[in-house]
Amino acid sequence: MDHEQVEDLTGIWSGKYWYDGGGDSVPFTADIVESSGRFSGTTMEPNTFADIIYEELSADIAGAREGAKLRFTKVYHPIGGAHQAPIFYEGQFDEALTLISGEWSLRDAYGMHAGQFSLSRAVRGALSASRSAAKA
Repeated sequence: MDHEQVEDLTGIWSGKYWYDGGGDSVPFTADIVESSGRFSGTTMEPNTFADIIYEELSADIAGAREGAKLRFTKVYHPIGGAHQAPIFYEGQFDEALTLISGEWSLRDAYGMHAGQFSLSRAVRGALSASRSAAKA
């Protein structure tokens, strides 16, 4: 990645999330497109809780950023065993818009769950936007 000024979150992000209280982290990627402070995208991660016939789980995300903070929700695409309760993410990013870290929380039929997450920009801007346009 070059050192040009990055002005938004548009791009491919790679990271992980983990539960408070321990356990292994779960890797995930996010393809984000931002416009005027609002963003949306999709995530992909290995299946760690849905029906075992599925290798990966995908989800939609939508949110906004203000200053150095961001908030978004993540909702898994409906497949067997994947909950549909929204997961709330709140975090902050560095000045270069290359690192995001924060907390997530979820309330479902089994109670309240929470943890941490981190993301690093893998590919910035144009490539992600062109991939999103090609999907449309």
